[in-house]
Amino acid sequence: GLGHQDGDQAADLMKQTVIEFGEGTPQRVLLDGEDVTDAIRTPQAGEWASALSTHGGVRKALVERQQQIIAEGGVVLEGRDATTVIAPKANLKIYMTASLEERARRRLLEFEAKGDPIEFEDVRTQIEQRDHRDITRDQSPLRVAKDAKIVETAGRTIDEVVSIVVALAKAI
Repeated sequence: GLGHQDGDQAADLMKQTVIEFGEGTPQRVLLDGEDVTDAIRTPQAGEWASALSTHGGVRKALVERQQQIIAEGGVVLEGRDATTVIAPKANLKIYMTASLEERARRRLLEFEAKGDPIEFEDVRTQIEQRDHRDITRDQSPLRVAKDAKIVETAGRTIDEVVSIVVALAKAI
């Protein structure tokens, strides 16, 4: 199997796979016809995604795939390099932020809801390490686009954040 350091093999594998999206909340993700929606939202998958995305070949393949998807329009894209690398000409760029502790608390609640036991400090450490990797990587590092609207989400409900985003969208 592939490991964290197998960037070239992962990039080659990406070229051979078909990724499709279906209905549902969360939106269903199909990999070569197999529903991987839950599998890609585990702590291990998040770690692997962050580690593999530091490889130039993987970043290049990801950017190409995402740009193909958004070329059709009508897409909401989420990702740490979405507004700076993948869609720098997007109509609206939003950078949502919250403290490390708030993001760890939210992630812990997600894992608990799915029955995945994990300690708060482990979640916090994982997020902190991922932030560091994503900010310092050579390919597509995490940056705030100059024309992005910054939305602080800590202390706000999902409905409040949605209202802010909708207002920003209506203003363009």
